[in-house]
Amino acid sequence: ADAEAKRYLVKSIGDINFGFICYTYETPYDSDTVKALNGLPMNSTTSPLINSFDYDHIDTFYADIEKQLGLMKKDGADVLAVYMHWGDEYKLSANSWQKKMAQKLCDLGVDVIIGGHPHVVEPVELITSTDGESKTVCLYSMGNFVSNQRRNLMGLKSGHTEDGAIFEMTFSKYSDGSVYFEEVDITPTWVHLYKENGKQVHSVVPLSENMDAASLGLDKTDAGLTNAKASYERTMTLVGTGLDDCNKWLD
Repeated sequence: ADAEAKRYLVKSIGDINFGFICYTYETPYDSDTVKALNGLPMNSTTSPLINSFDYDHIDTFYADIEKQLGLMKKDGADVLAVYMHWGDEYKLSANSWQKKMAQKLCDLGVDVIIGGHPHVVEPVELITSTDGESKTVCLYSMGNFVSNQRRNLMGLKSGHTEDGAIFEMTFSKYSDGSVYFEEVDITPTWVHLYKENGKQVHSVVPLSENMDAASLGLDKTDAGLTNAKASYERTMTLVGTGLDDCNKWLD
């Protein structure tokens, strides 16, 4: 709300303190002294209110987030979660910048990285710190939760822009107060578009291997169940290997 406010949130959930912070990439502008987001210049009042980074000055970002992570820990955060607005739109894999930044965040002690911006789901990866002492779970992109980016409207005709993911992480606490990562899971989602009472409805449907069309409203269109199954397969193809790696580590 103002430049003096904390740039992160530490929230107690089930007796565990979670630290959350978000960053977004900056876009080029015709002045090195002006920060721009999505091509829109920020002014001196708004710039300090936004956590952002510049790929051309990435070390500045690393120093800034290291400071913020330290403050989160001082405020009692047991778990560090970072939301990153990054990557390339409509790409089904992480780019080199996402990979490098995720590794750095892992080295800084971040437990979970949750990405957005590409409008398609990208893989899950279990990252090991450079010193081999810690690991980070990273979902490079959550995809589209609710949108009208239908395959027939997009240059990418595969249907991936209709897909999203609910990312679930379970942490527990030992009797001595130490916190540990217990489980990672993903519920794929699909945006089901249909008409009802003369209006378009965009219904976000949680997907599973065995779905009941009627209970999920997939019978409202002829191909609802077929398209939902295809969406489930698309997402699990992208995230399945990484999920298995995470849960094998946690076992």
